[in-house]
Amino acid sequence: MKIEKEFDAARNAWIFRPFGYIDLYNVPGLKNAMEEAEGYNVILSCEELTYIDSAGLSVLVDSLKARQEEGCFVKICRLKSYLYRIFCLANLQDSFDIREIEEAEQ
Repeated sequence: MKIEKEFDAARNAWIFRPFGYIDLYNVPGLKNAMEEAEGYNVILSCEELTYIDSAGLSVLVDSLKARQEEGCFVKICRLKSYLYRIFCLANLQDSFDIREIEEAEQ
């Protein structure tokens, strides 16, 4: 898994674009990226994400809790419908701000 990173000063947010799978094998890359965003908002742009398992979801939940404690947010955008179903099966669809497009494009 590769993650492109970009800082958006206007939104005080790190934008992460993961490519491929987020699973137990490569979840440390996601965890490191999320830890780098400490004190900042996070936008996870998922147009190139093809799979996420429970290990990936766990990192996202931990990151969401940490950002909320800091007064920041985690937004997920461009999530494919079959990946959205994984969030629903885990009952996480209402925990995250999930959008079809990135906020700046609206």
